[in-house]
Amino acid sequence: MPEYGDKVGIPIVKSYGSSYGTYGGSRLKDYKSPKDKDLNNKDFKNVNEFKTFNKTIKDYVLAKLGFPIIDVELDDFQIQLCIDESISKLEYHAPDWMTQYATFDTSAGVNVYELPQEIADNLNDVWYRRDFFKFGASPGSLEFDFAIMFFTNTGLFNNYNVSQYLLMQQYLKQVKNVLGQMSTWQLVNNKFLHIFPKPEAGDEAVIVEFRAFDPETIHHAYKSWVQRYTLALAKEVLAGIRGKYANLPGPGGGTRLNGTELMQQATAEKKDLIEELTTEIEAPPLFDIF
Repeated sequence: MPEYGDKVGIPIVKSYGSSYGTYGGSRLKDYKSPKDKDLNNKDFKNVNEFKTFNKTIKDYVLAKLGFPIIDVELDDFQIQLCIDESISKLEYHAPDWMTQYATFDTSAGVNVYELPQEIADNLNDVWYRRDFFKFGASPGSLEFDFAIMFFTNTGLFNNYNVSQYLLMQQYLKQVKNVLGQMSTWQLVNNKFLHIFPKPEAGDEAVIVEFRAFDPETIHHAYKSWVQRYTLALAKEVLAGIRGKYANLPGPGGGTRLNGTELMQQATAEKKDLIEELTTEIEAPPLFDIF
């Protein structure tokens, strides 16, 4: 059961997604999430050594820009900013490709639980189901009667159709709302998960869905998109640097810089990549038909 003080629970993990992170203990906060906690919050001193995924992106960008045959006037910090922006763009437009899950059990009488910050910052949804009338689908209960009717000859295999099932679900939802048994949740102070109604037992499961970019499991097609979008952003930065001078003095009339061409390429490539992301990678809207 979760350990807690002052009615704030520390979630004890029940199960987790295979790509959630490195196992470190029994608590949700003992896990090392693949999420980059410093995404879009880095400064010059933070970029000392590239991780494996980021180094792959960096090498791709430099090679496409002509390195090591020619010098590329970009430092590690500028390339890291481009990588962060690319990942942020992918997370925004295709969040379903970043979905991770974790499940923990509640503690009796505790309905506020502290979440790891990287989960709280990227929380999508929480599922916390309470049994009808608090005592579950026991014999004689309304839920039990509906279940029996649905799976017997008097229900599903006779005259019990989908529309009746949906009406039954709507009725149960309305009754739960009236009795205050509808499960809800809210994130308090961007740190604490508040679930309602208050758990009465210590084994009621809570499922947490959140976004976390995991470079170890990302599909190669999406990695390719990150590489190409980072390259377009790097061209944009490099164009600003080279665009300050049209030519550099030197033998034979000097050297002409390609700042203008790089900016044109960057603008066109970014537009094409965003269109590719929104039409081929981003999931289409879902519609429920009743």
